Amino acid sequence: MWDYPRPPRVELTTDRVVVEHAGRVVADTTASLRVLETSQPPTFYLPAADIDTELLVPSRASTTVCEWKGVAAYLDVVVGSVVAASDVGPRIHALLALDIDEQRVNPLALVREAVRYPTEVLRAAEVRPVHRDEFAARQFPDDDYDLTPTSFGEIDPDLHEPGLVWGAAKAHVHLSRRRAAGQR
Repeated sequence: MWDYPRPPRVELTTDRVVVEHAGRVVADTTASLRVLETSQPPTFYLPAADIDTELLVPSRASTTVCEWKGVAAYLDVVVGSVVAASDVGPRIHALLALDIDEQRVNPLALVREAVRYPTEVLRAAEVRPVHRDEFAARQFPDDDYDLTPTSFGEIDPDLHEPGLVWGAAKAHVHLSRRRAAGQR
């Protein structure tokens, strides 16, 4: 890799390149570009026509800039709950690692945001939206299928008590700090 050229060399390859994720073929081509760049493993760029774009959604990852290729934006592959778990899990861990005064949302809010993943799958499959009550329609306008949990207990009954304990503990620490600072 260290003896790859600078600037990078681009080669057309007719070797078959197949990309699979969670048992689904995301791309299958014999017309890719192989890029050899100093200190980088070979990278393959695939033609859009050979990619199942219905499995792709814009990523929350930031864009990057390369002196040769320019600005790059990223896409996530959506197959089942794989992307939802890889999105929400680290965000919940990061949230819980923060001091309580820095936590601007709770874990349930992050889980609620993940409802967009199954919603996108259902919309892509042209499943008709369900009838929702007025509260659900107002509070969760993008949830056409009434999937958004209103409590930790709706996710799993075993999460009901830990969810309440987390909220109570956060409130207790916050109030204790305010009182110690002479605030009400």
